[in-house]
Amino acid sequence: MITLSRLRVTVLAAAAGIVLAGCGGQQSESLRLLTQLPSALAQSRAEPAQVPADLIDQALDFTDAPVAFLNFEQTGGQALTQRIATNRGYQSFATAARQIATLRQGAITSTRGFGGDMMSSDSDALLALLASRQTGTAPYTMRFLTVENLIESYEFVCSVTPGETMPRVAPRAIPASARVMTADCNNADLRVTSHYAVLPDGYVIAASQWMGPALGHVGVQTIRR
Repeated sequence: MITLSRLRVTVLAAAAGIVLAGCGGQQSESLRLLTQLPSALAQSRAEPAQVPADLIDQALDFTDAPVAFLNFEQTGGQALTQRIATNRGYQSFATAARQIATLRQGAITSTRGFGGDMMSSDSDALLALLASRQTGTAPYTMRFLTVENLIESYEFVCSVTPGETMPRVAPRAIPASARVMTADCNNADLRVTSHYAVLPDGYVIAASQWMGPALGHVGVQTIRR
């Protein structure tokens, strides 16, 4: 497992590019393409790990696949990711370091390889409420892997309301048609707040999500759906 102390290093590596590795017979071709990434993608290591607009443009020119941007608000690290798999509405996006964020409806539902990962979540009720762009409450469960390799669950009740502002999560403008929704999620011991910019079709085009005590808030924006 990648520890929190190594998170900045791995995010720097992730910011260098997007994963092109696929499955089966596509893997060798994908790895060959990876070596042909523009030099700006392959060699970016500057501190802090910011992803400039021209780097995003290069990534979009390089692949036709969906691309998502991650912003680790706690560390200042950023990364571009490419979709590598889909399964029943879930989309897996990977960094160049093979770290994975799985999205459903544009919101993160699990992660792998970032340290303190959210292994899974029960988010259907929350996502349905966000998609409605209406006020309401919904249950939400997050599951994390502890240092003892045990699963720790956080059970929340989330109060969702229209928000006024969207924290900066990505370098691209959020469409004017998006409605910002704020989810205040509470249990007996903890209160956390996440923000979601939801399009009329219910897709979360951008979000600033609380992703657990290790990662804190992580911003995500779908650059290309």
